[in-house]
Amino acid sequence: MARARGLSAKSWDEVEEVQDEVETEADQRSAAWWPDDVSGCPSSIAETCLVNLQAGFRPESLPYLKNKLRNLLDDTLSRYVDKFKITVPHALTGTLVPDPLGILKPDEISISLSEPMQIDGKKVMILRNPAKQETDVRKVKIVNCPRLHQLKDVIVVSVRNKDRSLASRLGGGDYDGDKAQVILEEALVKSFRNAPTDKALEVPKCVKDSFKCDNGSVANLLLEKQKNEAHFNKRLSDILLLPLNVYPGEYSIFHELAVYIYGLGSDEAIRVGHMFTEGLDGSKTGKSVKEEIRRADVKRYKCFGRVTWNRGRDYKKKADSSEHHNFAQHQISRVGNPGPFVMDKLREAGEALHREILQRFDERIKRDTKWQAAQTEVVRQWARAGRLQLKQKECDISQKEATEALRFLIEATDIDSSDVTRDIRPLDHWMQAITRAVTQVVNRASGSYAADLIQIYKAIVPIAEKHFSIVGAKSFASRDIVSRQDSLRKLSVEFAEAVPLEDLLTPLSSAELALLKASCAYSLSRNRVRVTSQFAFSVATRELCHLKALSGPCQTVSQEFIDGMSLHSGYVEDFE
Repeated sequence: MARARGLSAKSWDEVEEVQDEVETEADQRSAAWWPDDVSGCPSSIAETCLVNLQAGFRPESLPYLKNKLRNLLDDTLSRYVDKFKITVPHALTGTLVPDPLGILKPDEISISLSEPMQIDGKKVMILRNPAKQETDVRKVKIVNCPRLHQLKDVIVVSVRNKDRSLASRLGGGDYDGDKAQVILEEALVKSFRNAPTDKALEVPKCVKDSFKCDNGSVANLLLEKQKNEAHFNKRLSDILLLPLNVYPGEYSIFHELAVYIYGLGSDEAIRVGHMFTEGLDGSKTGKSVKEEIRRADVKRYKCFGRVTWNRGRDYKKKADSSEHHNFAQHQISRVGNPGPFVMDKLREAGEALHREILQRFDERIKRDTKWQAAQTEVVRQWARAGRLQLKQKECDISQKEATEALRFLIEATDIDSSDVTRDIRPLDHWMQAITRAVTQVVNRASGSYAADLIQIYKAIVPIAEKHFSIVGAKSFASRDIVSRQDSLRKLSVEFAEAVPLEDLLTPLSSAELALLKASCAYSLSRNRVRVTSQFAFSVATRELCHLKALSGPCQTVSQEFIDGMSLHSGYVEDFE
């Protein structure tokens, strides 16, 4: 498999050479959706919620986490509605096989399963993907033919249809390994009716005339090389680039629009449907749409974007950020004023459920107050903890200077009394630091610790305001993930390097300094106008979660162990 993908073995010497190469700081880029090793902040919103919940934060008392969880729920619901697929439990998939004995009557099939099921005598629907025309789905009858029982787990179809085989009726299928789906769900089968006419079976002449065919033998191509090397190179280039000139996906979208506007049985829907199926194997058959035909179809349908029911969140974001930003709002008028379109009704039902679940989430957050009281108790318990006795350096500042510095810090923090009901464990750490500084000034006439706090505060404020200007820009959300990560991670590095230990008057460890900076950032996130609530977690998630976890029983887990707790997507698919 690795060789098929173009991969080759690499010697350990080559690996070591690559590892020895040092990138310049300007060339270093973050990996998409990779966590920030400096701040500990994950990249994805789901991992961000998990990290904060594991530390003990609660959405009821931490607005930052509540907003993250709500956005995650909103995004999950949107994707669920956008990509919703209706499961048909009573259905089978199998390879189409012609009746070798010719005993099956028209519109009859025989299925002999290794694990017996009571399906004989039932009316069923049979189809082969992609089903674009109204004739591509047909109601048939399953019959019990003992003489065909040796053909296990395949769909044996009749060859006695008048004008064409049953397989060819199913989107032009044949017996070279094509698979078909058989739907036994009575609720769907009972009301289904076969197409009233066979008009959609025949490929219209206008469709045949819309394609150009460029194929030939390898031998003829080699002869051309001998005659004209330049012409051969051009021909070879055209052949290799042919898959890029086939537009089946584009015509699939056009067919959705034609069905929505004109109806499934309309001439235009039939034409566009055959344009899709005829071009589907263009890279193998040499067929490609004539450029003038494609330009005309693009001009006709491109202005609509996608059909109304297929305008999901990702489509709207892309449309809003492109030059065709009015696609997402463009209303499509249906010809003849028909009744409601079934897919529109399904979309409306999904979006109504989406809004209902979000409303229930908001009501639950407002209603659940028990965690707010628990957070208050955490703050009280921590406030009763013993004070850290700090050794003083000889270069203490005067009591007057320290008093002025403390007054500035207290006024800058200015905590509202209502905050006591919120999750203020990291904030409490910063307040205790100010309290210790006050104690030193009053009891020892020493202000070195207060001077250190004011130095930390003044170093962090510009970083916080820079963060505000970056994330507050209109263009920030439209930038790619790597670009956004790079901008934020430069700030986390700047935050980590702010206030070197050797510049402090008080002897602190690097861990103690990191915790003080984190709690100061948290206080800024709550009290300054030009600082976002996510600033502290962008630059100091690890320290904030550490402070929170210490307020109760906790355990230490390494990142390597956490990485091993994730399930590979392949296992998840198997469970589903």
